[in-house]
Amino acid sequence: MYDTFNFKLDCNHFDYNHIKRIFEDKMQFKCKTEYTNGFTIRVNYKNYSFSLSRKYLKANGSLTKLYHGNNLQNLKFSQVQDVLLQFESLFEIPFDKAIVTRVDLAACMFMDNPTHLYLDLLTTPSNYKPIIRNTSKQFENSQRTLVFYDKVAEARSKDVVCYKKYKNEHVLKFELRYESDLATNLGLRDTTFKNFYNPEVYKTLVNKWYQGYKDVPKLTIVQPSQFNYYSLHCFKQSLIEEGVKSLGGIEILQANMNKQKIKKSVKFLIKKYLDSFTNVAPLSPILQSDLDAKIHSIYVNELCHLSPSNT
Repeated sequence: MYDTFNFKLDCNHFDYNHIKRIFEDKMQFKCKTEYTNGFTIRVNYKNYSFSLSRKYLKANGSLTKLYHGNNLQNLKFSQVQDVLLQFESLFEIPFDKAIVTRVDLAACMFMDNPTHLYLDLLTTPSNYKPIIRNTSKQFENSQRTLVFYDKVAEARSKDVVCYKKYKNEHVLKFELRYESDLATNLGLRDTTFKNFYNPEVYKTLVNKWYQGYKDVPKLTIVQPSQFNYYSLHCFKQSLIEEGVKSLGGIEILQANMNKQKIKKSVKFLIKKYLDSFTNVAPLSPILQSDLDAKIHSIYVNELCHLSPSNT
């Protein structure tokens, strides 16, 4: 569930010369930036980028990718401390007191249908700004960001090995990102690295991830290419059929009619008209049920992996 995990360790918790030697001996040099009162050295370790100055040691990267070698697999809570130990072994210092500056909770889901169909379901929640691209939908506000995207499409440009392995899969990834003022936005007093492998804190964050998904309204968007343009009659007919599909199908419409005050004669004619349609299997409920089930399964499994005493 943890994915991107950025943190910063204050100079009071490490020896600068010791870390600088490790940078020089074990890391891949990236760049050196000069300032009026000093400089910052940037290096890479696997998928992580580290910055060192006289004031701090910063780290930016993905815990999931560090552990698995890719981030199409999901990182379990029990594996978080194992990842932390990699940093401690590398630098020979504890990172418990490092301040977390960004945390993403994310999960990849292997879907039954192409990912773009699920992306079409998602509409903008209230108080969020949408950023829509071909293979992703992002909703953000001042506190958090919700991101849904085609993970295989992303891997195609960023991770060729991973892409070749999963190119025939439909992988949808959902991320909940916190990138600023974590204490306030997450409701935590302690935002040190150590606190993020506290089971109670993890449970709180998993709940926020799940609620973030539930906050996104779901609606199938009918695409113009789905209409029949052969004639005006065909166009009107296909317009109606696709509309029926997007509303959930004939059964949904008929069920809603039973709740409305409609004259019996009119209701009879409408039902007869709807019964005349063929091949109008609903789109939205089927796809949404599939996505809902995948999200719920991940949510339940994450909580179940925590010990009973902590849940």
